[in-house]
Amino acid sequence: MSHPERMKVWCLLAVLTASPGAASFAAESACVEPKLADVTFNAGDLEPSGMVWDGKVTLYLASDNGILARKTLAGESWLPIYDQRTYSGTLPKGYTAKAFNDFESLAIVPGDVDHLYVGIEGTKSCAECLPAVAQFDLTTGQFSSTVWKLGGLQYSEKSGMEALTFVPDKTAKGGFGGFFYAASQDDQYTRSYDLPSTPGTSPAAGTVVMAFPGKQISDFYFSPYGSEMYITYDDEHDNGNQRVDEYTRVGVNKFEFLLSTPLKGSAGVEAVTVSGPKPSVLYLGMDAKTPTITSASSSCSDIKDTQCGWCPAGATGPRPGNEKGPEVGNCLNWIWRTYNCACAEVTTCRGIEGHTKKNQPCGWCKSLNQAMPGDKNGPSDGACPKGDWIWDYDKC
Repeated sequence: MSHPERMKVWCLLAVLTASPGAASFAAESACVEPKLADVTFNAGDLEPSGMVWDGKVTLYLASDNGILARKTLAGESWLPIYDQRTYSGTLPKGYTAKAFNDFESLAIVPGDVDHLYVGIEGTKSCAECLPAVAQFDLTTGQFSSTVWKLGGLQYSEKSGMEALTFVPDKTAKGGFGGFFYAASQDDQYTRSYDLPSTPGTSPAAGTVVMAFPGKQISDFYFSPYGSEMYITYDDEHDNGNQRVDEYTRVGVNKFEFLLSTPLKGSAGVEAVTVSGPKPSVLYLGMDAKTPTITSASSSCSDIKDTQCGWCPAGATGPRPGNEKGPEVGNCLNWIWRTYNCACAEVTTCRGIEGHTKKNQPCGWCKSLNQAMPGDKNGPSDGACPKGDWIWDYDKC
């Protein structure tokens, strides 16, 4: 967030372009715009720069003024868990307090419940202050004494790394079971880092995985539930109105689609995360005089009178397709008929109680861990492996 002069008209763009040998992202025609809710809670004196969901009930926020905070999804107030103004612990060697506390992004590694991974912007005003990933211990409220410095990212005295997220991947050989994706404000490339469990003395080498020519990334978040990547930008668009664009990473059993809705006003979107998989809500951190967090979501019923269906497994919105399935990727529980949407709202096996006798009957598929429309013989839309179908809720 080193370009305050751009705050007058910041927005999100919708075109991603793959570099040679990079993972491919491409826009697909939008089905339905997500419903943009009113501001759900005020960030007070915080300056949202990064945000992440812990996979359960907590949101974590990084503030550009050196504060980390948390709140529950249902809560109204942010609780500071780190404040550089009162912190008495040690800082990583070579970093000044000002350089280190320039927080720009957050990441969580699935299965690691004790740590947050904080993206440090980096600055050339300090010889050793490269963009870095710092580990924050949630149990002690302390930062580790060393950081993972990231090589290859462009940075200067006033700008540097803006986005950080973690992408689980079994091919990673480092200590985390996946890759950290990072992007700089002034660089068109996103790089992946296979970091060791213990920081080394030399900057980690990054591999270019995506290219965004002419675009300035402000944050991104990878959701492991649907392999979805949510990316925000600092670019001008739509005559000053903000746009939220949502993509999903392309690959085996993965899909890709676009949702967009204008955000009125001049505030910049600087942080993004998603809670899910069911229900999925998109959270956006707005950088303004009164920083706020806004949420957006959509529902199965939105497919009515469209050429779109609904995939409950990890999706956050309708997807283009036909009665046989989505245009891109696969969906084992594809809902094409609006009258079957009631099953998409059932989130537990016991929840099918009563549904088996209604006009919109639902059973439960154990292996898919979701409700599906059907009857005692099996699902009517989609498929459930033999022996996994539960029609009598007493057998849940």
